[in-house]
Amino acid sequence: MHVRLIVAIHNNHPNGLSVHNYKAGGSMAQAMNKIAISPNSDAHDFFYVTTQQAFDFLASRNFNVVLQNNQQVQDDGSLSVWASQQQIDYINVEARIRHTATQLAMLSAVWAYMQQYYQV
Repeated sequence: MHVRLIVAIHNNHPNGLSVHNYKAGGSMAQAMNKIAISPNSDAHDFFYVTTQQAFDFLASRNFNVVLQNNQQVQDDGSLSVWASQQQIDYINVEARIRHTATQLAMLSAVWAYMQQYYQV
């Protein structure tokens, strides 16, 4: 069986990682290719993806989304880097701790993505 999609789920803290870390000048900016920031979303609730397809799908639904720069990202052993090297679609759901409703909405969007692009 060939893996075509990996979905990771993480919680972060109010003072932890946010979509703003990936903006130009941010601590994680070198890993970013594109970024979509929704004015209606908490900065700590965002997707980190490795494909343009996933970026477009999730950004069109008004989520914060970061598209990894697969050519320039540092290989630090991250699953996202490995997945991109293997041409595996990778979606990381990053949600602020205790943002359960938002995390469920994000997972629902991932399910819709899977239904559209994968035979599930």
